[in-house]
Amino acid sequence: MRSLVLAASLLIPAQAFALSCVEPTVASSYTAATTSEDSFLLSTGTLTFDVSLLPRSKGLGDKPANRTRIPATVKGNAFLGEGFDQPFETNVELVVECVLSWCGSIEPGVEHLLFLREGKASYELSLPACGGTTFANPTPEMLNEVKTCFSEGNCSAETN
Repeated sequence: MRSLVLAASLLIPAQAFALSCVEPTVASSYTAATTSEDSFLLSTGTLTFDVSLLPRSKGLGDKPANRTRIPATVKGNAFLGEGFDQPFETNVELVVECVLSWCGSIEPGVEHLLFLREGKASYELSLPACGGTTFANPTPEMLNEVKTCFSEGNCSAETN
C-alpha cells in the first residue's frame, strides 16, 4: 500500500507544491522600481488587449510557456511628480510570466495603478505570477502613497 501511495505522489509532483507569494504592496513595488536598473513610468489607466492570448493551465501537469508577450493599449494618466494628472495613451507589451502552472494576469477595462518599464520600442508591463506591477481599482490612499514615496525620495514597506 505504501508503494502505491508513493507512486501516486510521484505522478503529480506539481500539485504537491503550491506557489507561495508575499502579497505585494505599493511601497514594495515602488521600491523595486526605483532600485531597478530599468526606468519606469507610473500611471493609472485601463488596458485593452485580447484576453484569449493570456496563458492558462489546462489542468494537471500542464505547464504554460514561461513568458508570453501580448500587445495591448493603456489609456489613463501618467505620474509626473505632482500627481496622476498627465493624460496618457500608448501601446504597451504585456509580459506574462508563469511559474509551473501559475501565471500573472490582469483584467482589461478595469482601472489599475501600473508600473510600466521603458522597453526598447515601447513600454512593457511585466505580469509576474506573484503580481506587484499592477494594482486594480487603486484607492486615493494608494495614489497618495506613490506621491509620498516620490517626494520623500524613498519608500519603505511600512509606508502603507
